[in-house]
Amino acid sequence: MIGIARGAGAAVLRGDADPANAASQRVMERAGMRRVGESGGFVRFLVEFGR
Repeated sequence: MIGIARGAGAAVLRGDADPANAASQRVMERAGMRRVGESGGFVRFLVEFGR
């Protein structure tokens, strides 16, 4: 997904994970996304692409 977003010209990609789903959170972190907080019952992740 990250490669597709980057290839399509996205500047930012955001993702959410259930707080109880540690495996999903690890996948996002290993993909290069950083945890930016929690809101609405989700853990929020973000990756920004350099231009």
